[in-house]
Amino acid sequence: MARHVWSDMKATDSRECRHCHAFSQMSPSKHNPAVVKRHALAQEQGKTCIDCYMDIAHRMPDEFIDNGHMEYIEQERECTHCHVEM
Repeated sequence: MARHVWSDMKATDSRECRHCHAFSQMSPSKHNPAVVKRHALAQEQGKTCIDCYMDIAHRMPDEFIDNGHMEYIEQERECTHCHVEM
């Protein structure tokens, strides 16, 4: 189910998110500088919301969770902690 939703959102450029959270509507002065930098990088790379926020509404499928990632999931660390290119 989650993969289906992610695929649909990718195909629509995360339309549901962008109703309220379009890059052009974000105010850099109201965000953490690291968030501003990540959003700018995402724009440059042509990413859409779902590329980074896959698990915001749906639990990650078990095949995405391996022993190497469990520690970070339990600590609720963002993927970008290690995957800086995201």
